[in-house]
Amino acid sequence: TNMSLLPRSHQQFQLKQYWDKFFTRRDSPFEWYGEYTDLCHVIHRYVKPGNKILVVGCGNSKLSEQLYDVGYQSIDNIDISEIVIRQMALRNRQKRPKMTFAAMDVQRMDYGDSAYDCVIDKGTLDALLTDEEHATLEKVDKMFSEIARVLKVAGRYLLVTLAQAHILEKLLRAFESGWLVRVHHVTVESPLTTGRKLGASLPVFAFVMTKMMTSCSLPTMKVYEYANNGDSFTRCASVDGIREYVTSLQQYSMVKYHLAKHPIESPVYVDLWSDDESLGPRYTLHVVDLPAQLGSNGMFAIFIVPQGRQLEWLFSTEDGRRQLAQSAGYQRLVVVTLHRDHRYGGVEEVKEEIASRALELAQDGLPQLKKYPVLTLGDDLGSHTIVHRGTSPISGPYVVEEFTGEEGAQVRRLVFLRNPLLAQTEVQMKREKNKTNKKRSDSSSLIPDLHFLFFDYHKTIVASLSLIQDLCSSEHDIMIIGLGGGALPSYIHQVLPKSGDLLIIDVATE
Repeated sequence: TNMSLLPRSHQQFQLKQYWDKFFTRRDSPFEWYGEYTDLCHVIHRYVKPGNKILVVGCGNSKLSEQLYDVGYQSIDNIDISEIVIRQMALRNRQKRPKMTFAAMDVQRMDYGDSAYDCVIDKGTLDALLTDEEHATLEKVDKMFSEIARVLKVAGRYLLVTLAQAHILEKLLRAFESGWLVRVHHVTVESPLTTGRKLGASLPVFAFVMTKMMTSCSLPTMKVYEYANNGDSFTRCASVDGIREYVTSLQQYSMVKYHLAKHPIESPVYVDLWSDDESLGPRYTLHVVDLPAQLGSNGMFAIFIVPQGRQLEWLFSTEDGRRQLAQSAGYQRLVVVTLHRDHRYGGVEEVKEEIASRALELAQDGLPQLKKYPVLTLGDDLGSHTIVHRGTSPISGPYVVEEFTGEEGAQVRRLVFLRNPLLAQTEVQMKREKNKTNKKRSDSSSLIPDLHFLFFDYHKTIVASLSLIQDLCSSEHDIMIIGLGGGALPSYIHQVLPKSGDLLIIDVATE
């Protein structure tokens, strides 16, 4: 297998002898970090066909050839291995006469200053920066210095990398000022060989560093951005934003790898964000695994929680979600919750948004090209509206939200946003009657149904009052410690008209 072509230690990546041996044993193209089709959308965004391009550490990749064939014909290629340079020159002599190949060390290049519009590096930095030894860091500094020298002002260093921690830190320090730094996450169709060696399929990134003009009279600019799912970019206040973006994707990749190989032993959830991060996560995906013998309906399914019902025990707790999975009868169930402050279309639109991400959390061994069940309650996602926002001097910001509950009932809920997964009070709403004793149909006619209790512990409290003799026939004073949203005292006052005074003591810490 090709695994024998990989070095025994990462330090061997630095050695010319290793690469000579590698290309002697393998003369067919070897694509580190993805194919041309994985990278072309990034390259075409930043590089014009008329640009003069330098590919450093070209190896025997087809990238330069494929760029040449779509119109990028001013391409020079260098590599430290003379063997691969001879192979590539021979392979392209007839079909691509304008493309050049030279055996050259990226730390000591023969090209003139400001000679290139773009330098493309597909894995060369990763091969060189294998550790943080002083000698290795010196080599990388020379490489960066040479790349900066041969680039024109507004020229771009396009780096394809795994951006492991030591590489990311060196990269961010080296291009800290005088460069516009953009990062794209590259979706690679086939798992990386290096990923298998490391125990996971690591994500690939394309860093695009644009060389800006420097001036002694002007402050040095620091610009950091990362690409969103569409054509937009998020600008980071500091380099920490880039670090967080890269690290979070790497952690997510490790989670996906673990979920693919092993059943989960502790709760796992993933937040999915829209481009507008100020609204908080758009979806949260909880993964629930059952023993294989309990998965009578299949290996994998997705369950979408209707809007507004994410705080119910069945959907908001580990035990509840496990009970939901047992009822559904799948070995792995991904439970999807929707969040307040976001607007959603119908079930089909939500399915389309979350399907690919949810499938990334599936276990290995699923049949290919099969459609997997997407379950929910009823035929739609229900409704959810925030009817009021406010701030309490003690409890902080809160919302009052309305949603469709079981059997179509309208429910209004108070939530303190310091604990957004806990409903402080819930009340069922009913239609107010007009003078002729008929229910009004306008939206403003909804009023709380004070004869209905939502919480089981409220029902237990009321039931315990039955132990008091003559509760309904004689007057009693009742003290309630902690008002909450007022549902319990309102209920007691309605159903026990002789309860006398309701003394409510609110216990709070300043």
